[in-house]
Amino acid sequence: MIRSLCHIPMMPIRSEARHGSEMVSMLLFGESFFVLESKDVWHKIRCEYDNYEGWIRTGKIIEPDANFWKSYDEEKPVYAEKLLTANENLLLSPGCRMPLFDGNKFGSFYKEYELDSVEKLSSASLPDRIKESALTFLNTPYLWGGRSIFGIDCSGLTQVVFKINNIKLPRDAWQQAEHGETISSLDETKCGDLAFFSEGGDKITHVGILLGDGTIIHASDFVRIDRIDENGIYNTFLEKYTLKPVVIKRYNP
Repeated sequence: MIRSLCHIPMMPIRSEARHGSEMVSMLLFGESFFVLESKDVWHKIRCEYDNYEGWIRTGKIIEPDANFWKSYDEEKPVYAEKLLTANENLLLSPGCRMPLFDGNKFGSFYKEYELDSVEKLSSASLPDRIKESALTFLNTPYLWGGRSIFGIDCSGLTQVVFKINNIKLPRDAWQQAEHGETISSLDETKCGDLAFFSEGGDKITHVGILLGDGTIIHASDFVRIDRIDENGIYNTFLEKYTLKPVVIKRYNP
C-alpha cells in the first residue's frame, strides 16, 4: 500500500472517480494518506488524520522515502494557525501541516519552502485558543466537504479548529457527537464546547462552537456568529430561531 503526502495547498476528495461527483472532504497540505485503489489518474485514498476515504485525481502518486517518514512520524506536528504564505506562491490554510518545520523553513518529499512570515496565536488558555482559531475562519464561505479558509463546512470548521489546538476530532458532525463529555445544559457550557443539532429525527446534521457568551460560531452559508439560548440559534439575517441543540460536548486534549 502506497503512503503519500498532500504537497499542494488543498486537494478535493470526491465520492466517485470523476470530476462531477460530490466533494466529501479535502486533504490539506502536509496531510498523509494511503492509496487503496487506482483507476488511471484517479486514486481511492484514506486520509491518515481522520480515516476519511474517497477519490482524488492526480497524475502520479509519489511515495516519499523511509527517511522522510521517519522524521514525519517522530516529530510533533506543527499546524498553520493563520493563513500563511511561502515562496512559490504556496498558500497554507489554517490547519495545514508544516513537515520538518524549523521555525521558518519546512518541506515535503517534493521540495523545501520558506515562510514569508510567522504569526503565532497569543492566547494561553485552551478555550481562548479555540476561540481565536475559530475567528480566523470568520466570513469563510460555506462549501460542502471543505476544510480550508477558502471554503468550509460545519464539521470541517470544528475539526480544523480543534486540530490546530492538538485535539483530534472525526470528520463528520455525527461522528464528533459520539466523543467528548456530555454537558447537560447551555447554562453549564464554556467557550470551546460544541453544540450539535438535528434538522429532524435523530441524525446529527450540524455543529458549531460555543463561545461562552451566549453566542455560537458556525458555518451556515458562511462562517458566522449568532446568538444562542434555550430556544436554539437565533439567525440575525432571517430574524428567527432556527436549529435547537440536541447534545453539547466538551473535549479535552
